[in-house]
Amino acid sequence: MPVPITDSVGYEGTVDEPQWAELVAAAGGNAYGVLGASDWKVTAGVGDRVARIAPGAGFGHGVLDRTTEDALLPSLTAPASGSVWHLIVAHRDWQGNVSSFDSIEGSATAQIPTRDETPGTVDDQPLALVRVQAGQSQIVEYRDLRLWGGDGGAYAVDELALQYANRVGTRIRIGDIAWERTIDAFGSAQWVSHDVGDTGWVNDLSINVNSAWSLSSTRFRRSQGRVRGRAVVQRVTGAPSMNSAGSFTTGNILRLPVGWRSNVTETPTMRGVESAVPYFPSMDQEGLVTLGQGVPNNPLSSGGRYIIDFDHPVD
Repeated sequence: MPVPITDSVGYEGTVDEPQWAELVAAAGGNAYGVLGASDWKVTAGVGDRVARIAPGAGFGHGVLDRTTEDALLPSLTAPASGSVWHLIVAHRDWQGNVSSFDSIEGSATAQIPTRDETPGTVDDQPLALVRVQAGQSQIVEYRDLRLWGGDGGAYAVDELALQYANRVGTRIRIGDIAWERTIDAFGSAQWVSHDVGDTGWVNDLSINVNSAWSLSSTRFRRSQGRVRGRAVVQRVTGAPSMNSAGSFTTGNILRLPVGWRSNVTETPTMRGVESAVPYFPSMDQEGLVTLGQGVPNNPLSSGGRYIIDFDHPVD
């Protein structure tokens, strides 16, 4: 059952000059959006399969709607078996000059189902896809489909938003990827993307090195949510101790700076420049690279040069 929104401007006879100024500034060239980071965020409500829509403001095709309290959509239909996705929307009806929150039952696939798409008559603004599981009293998964409009384009958090914000010329940033809706050489609309978070290859990364080592060279790159690169180091004091099983008993080597570390413990690869014998240091979530396991009877030499290769998710 729809949940009515009582504060709407943009329908015929509902907007004054200050409201029009706010609406135009918020929407700009964007068809849909919400105003604040938490506006109209969909989470779990109290009760069986109830979706909670946080208060805030959103717009769609010339109408700006505002809510000041949580909106609760009644229990979403559960399947007899498996799971089903429901689309949570802000529904706008220009025939009755009213807006409301509603849900549209989809399928077992996480995709936007058929919805009203006739601005000026009836239209649905996607807010979230939520998954209901047979036998479960709570919604088990959420996909955030909200858009935030800005002067240079829009921002989203889930690539599923590209399924509905797909007018030619649309620009949307999702994480470090910028998407643009273009027309190819055959006249068909398509999405193209590029990584706006790509640093390119950095050769002078500020790395804190243990006094037992010196840093010969570095080459790092952060792109598409990962850090890739290498550091060449040299042992300048005595060789680190290794037991008969090939485990090192000492050996902090270096620490990567903030922004280049992983949010999980990683195992980079270390090998001698001349010998190519592999060693297996570890890197903790603070970016500290420590000697761990090597090959028995192949200890690191004093004065030797070693390559450490990195390929890890960025935090």
